[in-house]
Amino acid sequence: MISDSEKVFVRQSAVEGVRYDGRRLLDLRHLCVETGIYPTANGSSRVTRAYTGAQVLCAVKLQLNELKGATIGGIEVSIDTTTVADSNPSVGLGHGLNLSKQEQDRRSSFLVADLEKMIRCIIKDGDLVPKNALGCKQFAWKVFVDVVVLGSDGNLSDLISLAAYSALTDTKKPKVEILKSENRSLDSGSDFDFDVDPNPYNAEPLVEKLSEKLCIRMTMFELVEGIFVADAAEIEERCALSSFSLIIDKKGNVCGTQILGKKGALGRAHIHKIIVASREIAMELFKLLDRELK
Repeated sequence: MISDSEKVFVRQSAVEGVRYDGRRLLDLRHLCVETGIYPTANGSSRVTRAYTGAQVLCAVKLQLNELKGATIGGIEVSIDTTTVADSNPSVGLGHGLNLSKQEQDRRSSFLVADLEKMIRCIIKDGDLVPKNALGCKQFAWKVFVDVVVLGSDGNLSDLISLAAYSALTDTKKPKVEILKSENRSLDSGSDFDFDVDPNPYNAEPLVEKLSEKLCIRMTMFELVEGIFVADAAEIEERCALSSFSLIIDKKGNVCGTQILGKKGALGRAHIHKIIVASREIAMELFKLLDRELK
């Protein structure tokens, strides 16, 4: 629970332009990004918010699947929030409500479903694994994205998006040689196999121009009517009246939106302000991430 006096303090700080932890309204907390932490994965990352204990692990595995009429190899997402939920059952639920165990479980399931949709949007399903990835129309890579949340201090979805972006940028696909019989073509559908090169040094990026196909999520939290903050800490998230999330790619294009908790319409001026601020922050984050990931 959060007391009324704490809410007043957090919200009044936002009105004065200096948040309770000393940050300005659009300042982000420091991040530590690591990649290649799982040697058995095709790509992996660990993203930590400094001084908060918030930590997300992400691993990407590739598997060759038969398409069977599908147009892409496909994507499967798994997100585990049980570690952090055990220590803080209300994580990601917002507003500091005194919820029953049943309501906590229900909202937690909604959180996981929302995060899975978010990662699918970030990956841009159809573009990431083209049907002819192997030069063969019947097989393609299937991408498995596994996320484990080890700690959170607010704004969990954005942290997961950064971990997914980092892991997918780190992902390399093994070199594959298509093997066929002398009497059947590759497109005949029955007589062919493939040989996967186990040497990781011969691997190549999952797709060309991968950085142009991936996005990150930026969420603004409304603490007071018309006043939004970026990268809300847990106490700020619990005080928030609403949240406005944008999925943004490296060109600054808005690929998706989500509004939670808002009663009534959001003014045009506020929408413009949120989009402009989110784009600026996202562009700076992309630069910092790519510099670290190199």
